[in-house]
Amino acid sequence: MTDDMFGYEAVDVDDDAALDELAAEISQDDMDAAEASATVKKPAKEDDLQLGFMGGDMGKPVKPPYWITPVAECQGMVKRQHTLVSTFSGCGGASLGFRMDGWRVLYVNEFIEAARESYLANFPDTLMDPRDIREVTADDILEKIGREKGDVDVLEGSPPCASFSMAGKREKAWGEVKAYSDTKQRVDDLFWEFARVVEGVQPRIFVAENVPGLLIGTARPILKAIMQRLRDAGYAVSGRILEAQWLGVPQRRRRLILQGIRRDLVDAGHRHAFPDPLPYTYTIRDALPWVVRLKSDAHGYFPGMDKDAGDHPAPTIMTQSESGALYHHEVEVVRPVAI
Repeated sequence: MTDDMFGYEAVDVDDDAALDELAAEISQDDMDAAEASATVKKPAKEDDLQLGFMGGDMGKPVKPPYWITPVAECQGMVKRQHTLVSTFSGCGGASLGFRMDGWRVLYVNEFIEAARESYLANFPDTLMDPRDIREVTADDILEKIGREKGDVDVLEGSPPCASFSMAGKREKAWGEVKAYSDTKQRVDDLFWEFARVVEGVQPRIFVAENVPGLLIGTARPILKAIMQRLRDAGYAVSGRILEAQWLGVPQRRRRLILQGIRRDLVDAGHRHAFPDPLPYTYTIRDALPWVVRLKSDAHGYFPGMDKDAGDHPAPTIMTQSESGALYHHEVEVVRPVAI
């Protein structure tokens, strides 16, 4: 369950007792805190951490400077043989991580036009499929990339999570067609579409991301049914709740990560692996040293960002309400002084 040293969630999604404990922690009465704050404990004293050291005083871990590999550098990387198919790709955040490790992104599916534009602005040579995933078949994908069934290393996807978020309406809005980004569609059934594509493509590994709310209440049977379908498709499936702020991201954001390994690889000795938390977090100031405060027309200043935004990871920043009304944000920055 929770590692007390890091306050870091590592919940087995098949462990009902662990899920009950998590459900109590992320309660219906604490929706905003669960989704917007995702608060976890700080690491234990540095003296208690079993770490390698990067110079400096012995017994004190050194935090490397915050760094993101530039897109131009990703584009120029020597490509590995590892291959990725990406679904629900957004502007490319998840597949960017694979690109930064030298993977070849063979195919991307994204339905929202603005997200496609952002993706292609950075990686214009991407094979982009703009269709609703309900219209996409595994044969379509395999034909486009010139691969046989079973000959893709990883298929990843982040089906829209608003229907299961603890900050949303959850089951009250299931089955409804509603505003989503710059379009309207039903989104609570899209995880099933991800499972369908996995069944047909048969990647060696799949990775799926969603909100922790899928583990709670009326959503839990849906998650279990999806996982069973993926197991029936020939995969060993495991999941963890990971907290982004302990993995090098300057944002407090808990997410459910599911991994599936095809059975033939499990039989060959391959096993699930999830990242270990770092002994430090990056702050907004580490990543964006010029940002002072952030506020929106809907909420005023964001929690913890009304005085000095720089000393902690950022909360989740919402772009629109459940009704589709857009939030407008204002960033206060440090202005350079003319000499």
